[in-house]
Amino acid sequence: EDGIRVRLVTGVQTCALPIFLTVRDEFGTVVAQNDNFGPAFDSRVQVSVSAGDVLFVEAAELFGFPGSYGLSILAAAVAPPPPDDFSDDVNVATATAITLADDGSGSQSGTIGTPGDRDVFRIDATTSGILTIRLNATPTDGFSLDPVLTVFDEDGNLIVQNDDSGFSLDSRVDVPVTLGQTFLVKASGFFDSSTGDRKSTLLNSSH
Repeated sequence: EDGIRVRLVTGVQTCALPIFLTVRDEFGTVVAQNDNFGPAFDSRVQVSVSAGDVLFVEAAELFGFPGSYGLSILAAAVAPPPPDDFSDDVNVATATAITLADDGSGSQSGTIGTPGDRDVFRIDATTSGILTIRLNATPTDGFSLDPVLTVFDEDGNLIVQNDDSGFSLDSRVDVPVTLGQTFLVKASGFFDSSTGDRKSTLLNSSH
């Protein structure tokens, strides 16, 4: 099985286009999407293919403004994916626990290694207050993960989700917690196609 890397780059202009890249299979089903890969508005995806596969690549501008772009496609053999560092399942039984200090702070680094990879962690609050959770890309190859941060209760019910906090691609949420409360934190890439290194940081502001 080989892989294809597709990159969409905006043309040189006064204001760069916020372009959106979509790859579909021969039936029109979306297999990968990306917006804002790395520090710019450019987009990049990587998809696995076999000989004879038919793919459609779609370039779109999010706000309807005209402009130029360049499309590059690189086909290469892909090494076997690295072992998954943390569980993908939103489940308290399989999620990796992040041990918080008495003041409610903690951190955990990892990698979204392949498209569709997710890292799920269990948090047991050590104090009551507002728990601020940040998910930041820590790029090592010149490109940044576009991280998405999702928080669930211990039964897997969605509490809050964030993508692109402030003026960056990093994510942040503020969650009210009580002493002893258990919840789950999921780190993933935008549209499950963005990959790269990341770090989760937790800080509790007690009431």
